Amino acid sequence: MAGNIPLVGFHDLLCVLVSGHFLLVKPSAQDRVLMQFVIDILGEISPVLKARIQVAEQLREADAYIATGSDNTARHFAYYFQNKPHIIRRNRHAVAVLDGNECEAQLRALGRDIFLYFGLGCRSVSKIFLPKGYDPTYLIPIWEKTGAIWHSTINMGITTIITGPFTL
Repeated sequence: MAGNIPLVGFHDLLCVLVSGHFLLVKPSAQDRVLMQFVIDILGEISPVLKARIQVAEQLREADAYIATGSDNTARHFAYYFQNKPHIIRRNRHAVAVLDGNECEAQLRALGRDIFLYFGLGCRSVSKIFLPKGYDPTYLIPIWEKTGAIWHSTINMGITTIITGPFTL
């Protein structure tokens, strides 16, 4: 399971269980404690679910695989799982397109999307499109109010701001 942000693999865990399948899971070393806690809670809620979850260090005997990683890791997974059904998620990022009519609450939320977890989420906003004439420095004091910008200044270096012209 991916572990770049807390419980990022929970969605996969939940989808496998809800679809009625048995889950053989190898939690990320970065998220092992929290994921095990959630698995334990699920077991307390439903012993039936607990019976369908097995934590393992090796996943050699699975019928199908869900894996997440960088583009290089994804190529490795594709080769390794070539003879089994698989879903492999690669490194992706999100873009934000502003039209200039966003309220402060929306811009604060955008700041959280950019800076939360230091931009490590596979859908973290990494490119912002602004209308022509939009002053990007307007965003900084709004984002400072969230506090996230000070804890994640490294991500600002990988967030690209592009100003118009463009049309929606």
